[in-house]
Amino acid sequence: MINAGAIMSVSMVFPNAETRKDRLENVMDVWRKLSGGPNAPIGYDHETYVSESATADRNWCLAYMMKESNSFPRCFTTIEERGMKAIEETLELYFQTCSLTSTCDAMGIMAATLANGGFCPLSGEKVFDPEHVRSVLPLMLTCGMYDYSGQWAYDVGVPAKSGVGGCVFMTLPNVGGFSVWSPRLDSVGNSVRAVHACTELVKHVGIHNFEVFSGLNHTKMNIEAPRYAELLEKETKIFSAATFGDANEMQSIHNSGADIFIADYDRRTALHIAASEGHADVVSCLCNAANGDQAKISAQDRWTGTPLGDAIRGSMKHPNKKGFQDCVEVLNGAGAKNDDRGDVKTKEGEIKNEADAAMALTAAANGDVGTLVHMAASGANIFAQDYDARTALHLASSNGQVEALKYLIAQMPHSAVVKGGQGHNEFEEMLSLLTAEDRFLGTPIMDADRESHANCWKILHQFTDQLKRKIDAR
Repeated sequence: MINAGAIMSVSMVFPNAETRKDRLENVMDVWRKLSGGPNAPIGYDHETYVSESATADRNWCLAYMMKESNSFPRCFTTIEERGMKAIEETLELYFQTCSLTSTCDAMGIMAATLANGGFCPLSGEKVFDPEHVRSVLPLMLTCGMYDYSGQWAYDVGVPAKSGVGGCVFMTLPNVGGFSVWSPRLDSVGNSVRAVHACTELVKHVGIHNFEVFSGLNHTKMNIEAPRYAELLEKETKIFSAATFGDANEMQSIHNSGADIFIADYDRRTALHIAASEGHADVVSCLCNAANGDQAKISAQDRWTGTPLGDAIRGSMKHPNKKGFQDCVEVLNGAGAKNDDRGDVKTKEGEIKNEADAAMALTAAANGDVGTLVHMAASGANIFAQDYDARTALHLASSNGQVEALKYLIAQMPHSAVVKGGQGHNEFEEMLSLLTAEDRFLGTPIMDADRESHANCWKILHQFTDQLKRKIDAR
């Protein structure tokens, strides 16, 4: 990807075309295909070509040296056999291809086409074969940024190509493409700001080819993962360890560098869950990790409850279960603070923490209807319960997410039928979803009322009344 190599490559570009004009038009047509299709903004600047051609002594020298060494391929000599000057035809086409114009958007699409194995993601047209792209990308990584290529591979680690027009494009294989443009160049011919932008980007997004993580200690965005995936991976493992009392797993997660005190959509932490379940070993592990930090040891959830308050309520409800009293002792020893919730009644029986719960509840809490639609279309249970028996209906109501709540209600008849609620049971199944109680015996309509979300309360109230009338009518 230096001048000599570029001249050599141009000698092999459409060598059998009748004229240099035809060769140039073919090149431009390929660029249009790479950049989105026949209407892609690929142009040609004749003034740039004239300037390139008029100041090309070094390139002419390189071409003659290569010819002297018989470096050009067979197709180069066939040009002369057709009565044309091969060096002149090759160099002038080289200068013309150096004078093509594009836009930053089009260059991004072109980079994405390479990332997609030569298939343009906009048009769906196959421009290059995947094995040819596979051959190009290592060259881009090792020499696509002029004399800065080694440092680029070390700092950014992504196949890229720079141009003296101020554009840098990057290709992330099987993911996508980036294009950055800013005209001021550094001493080696790369855009100053484009290099800086890419160097900053890799600090926050895990695009470096040699990016490695320690367990769950992911501090960068993974653009290959679905929305919420990395967050939910952490939450699922941390909260599962708390729910099932796996102190070894909790310690392992902590050793990886992950934050084991992350809060969920209800501001509940692993310490709340472990205390609620009476798992003293996990509570002890978490208190040791908190190292006296009261913001972690006495964190308040959505209902102002603290881990110590949860443990005390558990010990009052289950006086014969030693685990709760042990949790109280550990938390007291760590200086934990009680809450003012008093003796709150909690749900009896086993609470199911279902596989689809974390994604559905997170989407509902954020009003992300798109994710809920995708989950439902994929056959996931968008009414699954989490470790506190909370459902997406609870979270949409608690956070005032009206559109998410409407979508969930619209999906309830289908969910009821899927669960087996046929005939006279269908409305009862829907009502049971709508009035499902969480760990603290709260229902979605109670959540909407407590958080003063009048619109959500009205929707839930009206739909509940409709269901009850239908049930009574039967």
